[in-house]
Amino acid sequence: MVDDLIDRNFRIRRFESARAQDIRSLQNWENANACIAREETEFLSQRDDLLCLSAPKDGFLSWLERSVSERLLAFIKKSRSNISRDEDVYIYSQSATNIVARALLTPLIVIILLAPVITCNFISNVNARLAVVVSATGVFLTVLSLLTKGKMLDLVVAGATYTTVLIVFISGPGSNPPVITNT
Repeated sequence: MVDDLIDRNFRIRRFESARAQDIRSLQNWENANACIAREETEFLSQRDDLLCLSAPKDGFLSWLERSVSERLLAFIKKSRSNISRDEDVYIYSQSATNIVARALLTPLIVIILLAPVITCNFISNVNARLAVVVSATGVFLTVLSLLTKGKMLDLVVAGATYTTVLIVFISGPGSNPPVITNT
């Protein structure tokens, strides 16, 4: 019995809190349709008690998808689905929203990954190249930790892999690696 209680509490604590935007959206729908008794919707004012049962797996991508659906796709009426008969309810295709969000995210990823590589090709000083690698790895890990929900081990592995690849560019063309001689 105690084990079941502990298990349930553990599972409940893993849920994220409901997002304010989602609560407002539900409140707006309820106010517009008024098909549920007011007493039945009082739970929406208890924000601390509300959970998100379908938490997004990638916080930044989910945020970008929501932004895309709210701002950009509002201009594209043909992407609206026929799920709702209410003309004020817009439900956009998840695939269209995902494609636009990923297309917007791709240049940021390319810049983060390739800017240090290009920079290292223009620098001949090994110490300056090393500084570029250290800075780029710091930026990469900061962006990765802020925009994803990666675990610490995942971040360490990603940082080590990224740094290893960048180190190749320290010893690439234009550098003067020290020559080791046996004397």
